Amino acid sequence: MLPRWDKKYCIGHEIIDSQHKKLFELAQNVESAFYRYVKRDELKQLLIELFYYIKEHCEDEEQYMREINYPHYEQHCKIHQQTISNMISMIKDIKSTNDLKEKFYKAIKHKFIEHVICEDMEIAKWKSKLDFIENRILDDDLTFEECMAYYTCGCEDFIHKVPLSIHYKIQSGATQFKCKKCKAILKFSDQDKE
Repeated sequence: MLPRWDKKYCIGHEIIDSQHKKLFELAQNVESAFYRYVKRDELKQLLIELFYYIKEHCEDEEQYMREINYPHYEQHCKIHQQTISNMISMIKDIKSTNDLKEKFYKAIKHKFIEHVICEDMEIAKWKSKLDFIENRILDDDLTFEECMAYYTCGCEDFIHKVPLSIHYKIQSGATQFKCKKCKAILKFSDQDKE
C-alpha cells in the first residue's frame, strides 16, 4: 500500500505542497488500477496524466530550489530527469497491461513517493535553516553583514561564529571549513548561541 498524503510531507511552499498532494492522489489512482481490471487505453491515459503532472511539478520545484539557492540543486534535478526518462520509457514500452501496471506501481512506490518523503524533505530543511537566519537578522535587528551563523566541530562546548557570506558558501557545497584545533569539518547548528 502506498502512503496517503499527510501534512508532514509539506515543504512550506503552497504550490509545491498542493502539487505533492495531487501527485499522491494520482499515485493512489495508479495503485487502485493495479488491483482491478483496467483497459490498456485507460491505464495509458492515467500514466500520461501523471507524467505531465510530474513534469510540471519538477519544473516548479526546480524553480523554487533556484530561488532559495538550494545547495543540492544539481543532484535533485538529475533525480527529476531520471524519473521523467524512466516514465517515458515505460509509456513507450508497453508490452501488456499487467506488465505496465506492475512496473509503474513499483516506480511510483519506490521512486516517486520515496523521493517526496526523503529528497523533498531536504529542501524543507534547507529553507528552514534560511528562515532561521533571516528571522535572527530581523529579531536581533542586525544588518545582513552583522549576522553570523553558528557551527559546531569536534571540540566540546565550542561554537564557531561564521559570517553569512561564508555560511552560504558552505551550505551551497562550494567549500568546507575545518576547525583549526580538532580538524573536524564544521557542521551548521541552528541553535541560537547568544
